Amino acid sequence: MLFHKHKLIFVGIPKNASHAPLAALNNKTDRHHDHQSFIQIYHENDEELLDTYTSFAIVRNPYDRTYSCWNYLRQIEYLEDRFDVHSFEDFIFALDARNKFNREEQNEELTQHELTYPQHKFIAFKGVILVDKVLKFENLDADWKEFADDYNSKKPQFKIRDHLSIHNSMEYEERDWTKIYTPEMYKIVNDFYKKDFELFNYEMRTK
Repeated sequence: MLFHKHKLIFVGIPKNASHAPLAALNNKTDRHHDHQSFIQIYHENDEELLDTYTSFAIVRNPYDRTYSCWNYLRQIEYLEDRFDVHSFEDFIFALDARNKFNREEQNEELTQHELTYPQHKFIAFKGVILVDKVLKFENLDADWKEFADDYNSKKPQFKIRDHLSIHNSMEYEERDWTKIYTPEMYKIVNDFYKKDFELFNYEMRTK
């Protein structure tokens, strides 16, 4: 997402509070909400212009993000009917098997859904993070305030809010994802999102 007034590029990774910065920064010159990768944004816009902008993204613990993706998909996109996935455990095993297809549109694979894409695919290339600043979902209030304070000190004429309004109306089966995972499920997520753990410094669990 591009915010031309503020000269900012925000790569909105799905299920990582991507609506909050949009609400804080958006104005009539900007596009609507999307989940384009950093490379896609550059390819579709004036690269020389974007080189003068500051880019940022929000990352999230892969275990927490995976559980959030499952809760969103099961309520909004009817996982049971479309992919024959009936539980969070089914969802994790589908990531491992990489063979859960939409029964009506056989070219739609669950692991190719943008919500299940590894986070590094949005903001990194060959192990190199492309955005200028990475904020963490777990510390978002503090990280955003630091980001906003730094921006406002450099561009006081275009000040941005130093706080975000984050709202989630989804009904979770269990709020604490640590009570849901089994050792086998941890292993699948560790393998599927290995680069996310490594690049964004999240600790892998085994039990």
